Amino acid sequence: MPHTNSLSAVIAIALTTAASHAQIAHFDQPTDTIRVIGNTTLGSTHTIEAFVFPTIQTPGQTGRIFAEQFDAVEDKWLIANASQTTGGNWNNSCDASRASAGPLALSQWHHIAYMRSGNTYNLFVNGALVDQRPATCSGGNSSSSAMTIGAFRYQFQNLLHQSFIGYIDWLRVSSTARYPLTGFAAPSLEPVLDADTLILVTFNDAPGTTNPAVQGSSVTSATVATGFSGATRPDFGAGPCDSIDFNRNDVFPEDQDVTDFFSALAGDTCPTCGDIDFNNNGVYPEDQDIIDFFTVLAGGTCG
Repeated sequence: MPHTNSLSAVIAIALTTAASHAQIAHFDQPTDTIRVIGNTTLGSTHTIEAFVFPTIQTPGQTGRIFAEQFDAVEDKWLIANASQTTGGNWNNSCDASRASAGPLALSQWHHIAYMRSGNTYNLFVNGALVDQRPATCSGGNSSSSAMTIGAFRYQFQNLLHQSFIGYIDWLRVSSTARYPLTGFAAPSLEPVLDADTLILVTFNDAPGTTNPAVQGSSVTSATVATGFSGATRPDFGAGPCDSIDFNRNDVFPEDQDVTDFFSALAGDTCPTCGDIDFNNNGVYPEDQDIIDFFTVLAGGTCG
């Protein structure tokens, strides 16, 4: 597609492609939680993944993005905190069923995926394999388990595992190994429901909506701020501006981010780039995305 120096022409070209962008959930309290009603049964291939934007590095037994647990029988998780990024599917007789790496960088979007692929446990961050371990355990599955996104009361020890702090765009649990072990272009847009989807949670309803949207064969509904005394609800709505490292090459600020931003706005492909809804207000393409991009690039605040 040819480029143009006319800003209005660039926007006009981009407007020819219809677009919709997800709203997101903001978990800003350690007690924020969404109770997901249902149970998963995970076999020797499965994936637990989410698209997240951490804003605070939380310590200790914190940073729960996803949890499904029943006493000492079953513990499935996806966690991002100040110490580690980790996923797993544990049972009482084997404590090795996990993969983990260091903490996520703050204030930028990340795709994280824990995946069991037959004989290995794998953790991916932004499409890169960051940890791989031998799969020596069979994970636990219980029809009496409880599931949450965010904070979770660990039943066996009666201990509150605090929520991940930041934004979550979507979360998916699948009965298949979704990704090649060699790495992949990390998804940012919401996945679609398919036959392997056990749970898909999105936040596309209007701000102030009581509950998120849930789909999949292992989930029936979801409710906010339930499951333990003192539970609070995340906020649903638009999110923060994206990182100025638009092309996600870990070099910023740089001219190439500006070039790639306008290339994506004009309709060119950039597998590693963020989307053109830079301010995440659900409206794009628009002039405000361009204004906010340059405001943040200059050190200002989003919006």
